[in-house]
Amino acid sequence: MNYLNAFNLQDAIENLMLDKDEILELVDDYLVVIEDDVELLLKAIKASDVQEVKILAHKIKGALKNLRFERSGFV
Repeated sequence: MNYLNAFNLQDAIENLMLDKDEILELVDDYLVVIEDDVELLLKAIKASDVQEVKILAHKIKGALKNLRFERSGFV
């Protein structure tokens, strides 16, 4: 899935008070970091570690929402 389909750039510009280039840099940086979080999430799922799954899922969803991803359910 193209992540920009879930991303509201105009909302991010207005509410985060950053310019377009700064926001896109933040998004690109987070998409690199999220790979580690998703890997940890998958390990927690395989280990049936419900508490760790909840923590990681909440962390990922919260970060995506803060960056103005409106449909973070794709993660």
